[in-house]
Amino acid sequence: MGFGSKHSMPKIKLDLTADELLVEEPVMTAVRHDYSDLPDGGIEIQSYSYAEVFAEKIRALKERTRPRDLYDVVNFYRRPESADVAPQVKTVLTRKCAFKNITFPTLPDLDSHKDQCATGWKDQLAHQLQALPPFDSFWNELPTFFAWLDNPEEIPATLLPAIALLQEGEAIASGTGQLSTLNRIRFAAVNRLCVEMVYRKDNGQQTTYLIEPYSLRFTAEGNMVMYAVKLPAGEIRSFRTDRIISTKIAEQAFTPRFSIDFIPEGPIHHSARQSTAQSLKIPRRSTRTPKPRGGPRYVFTCPICRKSFTKSTNNSHLNAHKNRQGTQCSGRTGIYKTTKY
Repeated sequence: MGFGSKHSMPKIKLDLTADELLVEEPVMTAVRHDYSDLPDGGIEIQSYSYAEVFAEKIRALKERTRPRDLYDVVNFYRRPESADVAPQVKTVLTRKCAFKNITFPTLPDLDSHKDQCATGWKDQLAHQLQALPPFDSFWNELPTFFAWLDNPEEIPATLLPAIALLQEGEAIASGTGQLSTLNRIRFAAVNRLCVEMVYRKDNGQQTTYLIEPYSLRFTAEGNMVMYAVKLPAGEIRSFRTDRIISTKIAEQAFTPRFSIDFIPEGPIHHSARQSTAQSLKIPRRSTRTPKPRGGPRYVFTCPICRKSFTKSTNNSHLNAHKNRQGTQCSGRTGIYKTTKY
């Protein structure tokens, strides 16, 4: 969408194609609309399946090798939803490449384009991102990505452990922050960039920390805390979000030691003393549907807690649910497994 000058009408640009292979059936996806004029019942549209989008990004990376293609593919690979989808993505991508009459993408296909991609990294991405991650932090992840894509049975996705809790009774906070501070930290975490943070300690003193951000949680008392690794010591620390004075995304990238669960799932409600039950409530419409009298049932698996859900519609959205340990799970997008008839 382009807005032009303040006196011009907004414009929407549509890209249409009449010659494209759609391998998987479209899925119904809820449109995020965080405004008061959201219609009753919400808004849903047909969209690509997760595997279809991922495969399209990889195909574009082979054919164009533009900076945004590299950025998108690596970010898809890093997401927890991608942990078990390599065989599915490979199947979709194989058919798409055959349709386009191109070979299956490999790392050597991209090597000759590295310098050109690196040259355009800043010019094509800097104006679209809060902070620009180093080019090498994305390019250097391609060997691991292609090994995972080529041999998903032999090279499973690397699942890092969750960061160790410092308090009992904590629950992961789903969502992205409405507050600019939390949004900035989430962006840094997803892009694996360190954060310079000015923080007010218990005694009121302000201290500056350099951290690797990993997780946002609610304590049993209702406080929202951020779990991070403090540098250079490498210590796990928790920081109350209401005591964060300011943040700045650093140019320093980091290799994750733990799983990163700053995954966008809707708005975070920021209140230092609200109850955990209130904090975890996301103001979204219910996607529950009446039990069908017949027809196919679609099975989706949560990529976070691995629980399976049988749905009457081919819709990958998952309602709020608990993991096998009984605590709140952050997974909201399921991975398609099978259809029951």
